[in-house]
Amino acid sequence: VGRGPAGSYPNQPLFRPLTGPIHPHKPYTFAPSEAFFNAVTVPVYGGLLISLPVLSYQLYAYIIPAFSRDSQRSVKPMLAMVPGLFLIGVVFGWYVVIPPAIHFLTSFNSQTVHYLPRASDYIHFIMYTLLAMGVVFALPVVMMPLGRVGNPRPTSMNKPCPEPVDARHLSPRLPPRT
Repeated sequence: VGRGPAGSYPNQPLFRPLTGPIHPHKPYTFAPSEAFFNAVTVPVYGGLLISLPVLSYQLYAYIIPAFSRDSQRSVKPMLAMVPGLFLIGVVFGWYVVIPPAIHFLTSFNSQTVHYLPRASDYIHFIMYTLLAMGVVFALPVVMMPLGRVGNPRPTSMNKPCPEPVDARHLSPRLPPRT
Protein backbone atom coordinates (compact mmCIF):
# COMPACT_ATOMS: atom_id res chain seq x y z
CA VAL A 1 0.00 0.00 0.00
CA GLY A 2 1.42 3.37 -0.98
CA ARG A 3 2.10 6.03 1.61
CA GLY A 4 0.67 9.38 0.67
CA PRO A 5 0.45 12.54 2.77
CA ALA A 6 -2.27 11.00 4.95
CA GLY A 7 -0.22 7.85 5.59
CA SER A 8 2.72 9.82 6.90
CA TYR A 9 0.76 12.10 9.22
CA PRO A 10 3.01 12.81 12.24
CA ASN A 11 0.70 11.75 15.05
CA GLN A 12 3.32 10.36 17.44
CA PRO A 13 3.80 13.74 19.17
CA LEU A 14 0.04 13.77 19.77
CA PHE A 15 -0.33 10.27 21.20
CA ARG A 16 2.94 9.92 23.11
CA PRO A 17 1.87 12.11 26.06
CA LEU A 18 -1.57 10.49 26.19
CA THR A 19 -0.30 6.93 26.30
CA GLY A 20 2.02 7.57 29.25
CA PRO A 21 -0.33 6.04 31.85
CA ILE A 22 -0.69 2.80 29.83
CA HIS A 23 2.95 2.72 28.66
CA PRO A 24 3.51 -1.02 28.38
CA HIS A 25 0.36 -1.28 26.26
CA LYS A 26 -0.08 0.19 22.82
CA PRO A 27 -3.57 1.46 21.83
CA TYR A 28 -5.26 -0.56 19.12
CA THR A 29 -7.65 0.52 16.40
CA PHE A 30 -10.36 -1.84 15.21
CA ALA A 31 -11.83 0.06 12.28
CA PRO A 32 -10.20 1.28 9.07
CA SER A 33 -11.02 4.92 9.77
CA GLU A 34 -10.38 4.87 13.52
CA ALA A 35 -6.69 5.84 13.32
CA PHE A 36 -7.53 8.84 11.15
CA PHE A 37 -10.37 10.00 13.39
CA ASN A 38 -8.19 9.57 16.48
CA ALA A 39 -5.52 11.74 14.87
CA VAL A 40 -8.19 14.39 14.28
CA THR A 41 -9.96 13.96 17.63
CA VAL A 42 -6.91 14.44 19.85
CA PRO A 43 -6.11 17.97 18.61
CA VAL A 44 -9.80 18.94 18.70
CA TYR A 45 -10.19 17.76 22.31
CA GLY A 46 -6.85 19.31 23.21
CA GLY A 47 -7.86 22.63 21.69
CA LEU A 48 -11.21 22.51 23.48
CA LEU A 49 -9.52 21.68 26.77
CA ILE A 50 -7.02 24.50 26.37
CA SER A 51 -9.59 27.06 25.20
CA LEU A 52 -12.33 26.22 27.71
CA PRO A 53 -11.07 28.63 30.38
CA VAL A 54 -11.00 31.44 27.81
CA LEU A 55 -14.46 30.50 26.53
CA SER A 56 -15.86 30.48 30.06
CA TYR A 57 -14.26 33.87 30.71
CA GLN A 58 -15.88 35.20 27.52
CA LEU A 59 -19.24 33.86 28.67
CA TYR A 60 -18.88 35.60 32.02
CA ALA A 61 -17.72 38.80 30.31
CA TYR A 62 -20.86 38.69 28.20
CA ILE A 63 -23.10 38.20 31.23
CA ILE A 64 -21.40 40.68 33.59
CA PRO A 65 -23.01 43.86 32.16
CA ALA A 66 -26.39 42.55 33.35
CA PHE A 67 -25.24 42.86 36.99
CA SER A 68 -25.26 46.05 39.01
CA ARG A 69 -22.00 47.90 39.69
CA ASP A 70 -21.80 46.50 43.22
CA SER A 71 -22.27 42.95 41.97
CA GLN A 72 -19.70 43.49 39.23
CA ARG A 73 -17.05 44.40 41.81
CA SER A 74 -17.54 41.08 43.57
CA VAL A 75 -17.87 38.99 40.39
CA LYS A 76 -14.86 40.29 38.45
CA PRO A 77 -12.19 38.82 40.79
CA MET A 78 -13.92 35.46 40.57
CA LEU A 79 -13.81 35.61 36.78
CA ALA A 80 -10.05 35.86 36.91
CA MET A 81 -9.97 32.67 38.98
CA VAL A 82 -11.89 30.52 36.45
CA PRO A 83 -9.04 29.84 33.97
CA GLY A 84 -6.53 29.23 36.75
CA LEU A 85 -8.78 26.88 38.70
CA PHE A 86 -9.73 25.02 35.55
CA LEU A 87 -6.08 24.49 34.58
CA ILE A 88 -5.21 23.44 38.14
CA GLY A 89 -8.02 20.89 37.92
CA VAL A 90 -6.71 19.56 34.59
CA VAL A 91 -3.17 19.25 35.97
CA PHE A 92 -4.52 17.58 39.12
CA GLY A 93 -6.52 15.17 36.97
CA TRP A 94 -3.51 14.32 34.79
CA TYR A 95 -1.02 13.72 37.59
CA VAL A 96 -3.19 12.59 40.52
CA VAL A 97 -6.44 11.09 39.18
CA ILE A 98 -5.64 9.45 35.84
CA PRO A 99 -2.59 7.28 36.76
CA PRO A 100 -4.29 5.43 39.64
CA ALA A 101 -7.57 5.26 37.71
CA ILE A 102 -5.86 3.70 34.70
CA HIS A 103 -3.93 1.32 36.94
CA PHE A 104 -7.07 0.23 38.78
CA LEU A 105 -9.23 -0.09 35.67
CA THR A 106 -6.62 -1.97 33.62
CA SER A 107 -5.68 -4.37 36.41
CA PHE A 108 -9.24 -5.01 37.58
CA ASN A 109 -10.14 -8.66 37.00
CA SER A 110 -6.86 -9.15 35.13
CA GLN A 111 -6.84 -12.89 35.91
CA THR A 112 -9.76 -13.48 33.57
CA VAL A 113 -9.69 -10.51 31.18
CA HIS A 114 -6.83 -9.38 28.95
CA TYR A 115 -6.60 -5.61 28.54
CA LEU A 116 -6.28 -4.29 24.98
CA PRO A 117 -6.72 -0.52 25.02
CA ARG A 118 -8.85 0.72 22.15
CA ALA A 119 -7.42 4.07 21.09
CA SER A 120 -10.70 5.96 20.73
CA ASP A 121 -12.13 4.75 24.04
CA TYR A 122 -8.88 5.55 25.83
CA ILE A 123 -8.73 9.06 24.34
CA HIS A 124 -12.35 9.74 25.31
CA PHE A 125 -11.73 8.50 28.86
CA ILE A 126 -8.68 10.73 29.29
CA MET A 127 -10.32 13.83 27.83
CA TYR A 128 -13.61 13.44 29.71
CA THR A 129 -11.75 12.89 32.97
CA LEU A 130 -9.59 15.97 32.43
CA LEU A 131 -12.63 18.03 31.48
CA ALA A 132 -14.55 16.84 34.54
CA MET A 133 -11.64 17.64 36.86
CA GLY A 134 -11.31 21.13 35.38
CA VAL A 135 -15.03 21.80 35.82
CA VAL A 136 -15.02 20.45 39.38
CA PHE A 137 -12.13 22.73 40.33
CA ALA A 138 -13.85 25.76 38.75
CA LEU A 139 -17.20 24.96 40.41
CA PRO A 140 -16.57 27.09 43.52
CA VAL A 141 -16.51 30.16 41.28
CA VAL A 142 -20.08 29.33 40.22
CA MET A 143 -21.23 28.51 43.76
CA MET A 144 -19.88 31.69 45.40
CA PRO A 145 -22.11 34.15 43.49
CA LEU A 146 -25.08 31.84 43.96
CA GLY A 147 -24.36 31.73 47.69
CA ARG A 148 -24.21 35.53 47.85
CA VAL A 149 -27.58 35.80 46.16
CA GLY A 150 -28.98 33.31 48.67
CA ASN A 151 -29.55 30.28 46.48
CA PRO A 152 -28.55 27.71 47.68
CA ARG A 153 -28.44 28.75 51.32
CA PRO A 154 -25.34 27.59 53.19
CA THR A 155 -27.49 25.99 55.88
CA SER A 156 -29.38 23.92 53.30
CA MET A 157 -26.12 22.68 51.78
CA ASN A 158 -25.05 21.19 55.14
CA LYS A 159 -28.27 19.23 55.63
CA PRO A 160 -28.78 15.81 54.07
CA CYS A 161 -31.29 15.50 51.27
CA PRO A 162 -34.76 14.95 52.84
CA GLU A 163 -35.67 12.18 50.42
CA PRO A 164 -33.37 10.22 48.17
CA VAL A 165 -33.70 11.06 44.49
CA ASP A 166 -34.98 8.12 42.54
CA ALA A 167 -35.12 7.77 38.75
CA ARG A 168 -38.85 7.22 39.05
CA HIS A 169 -39.24 10.78 40.36
CA LEU A 170 -37.61 12.12 37.23
CA SER A 171 -39.60 10.15 34.68
CA PRO A 172 -43.31 10.85 34.17
CA ARG A 173 -43.99 7.31 32.91
CA LEU A 174 -42.86 5.42 35.99
CA PRO A 175 -44.99 5.43 39.14
CA PRO A 176 -43.38 7.17 42.16
CA ARG A 177 -41.76 5.10 44.86
CA THR A 178 -44.10 4.16 47.72
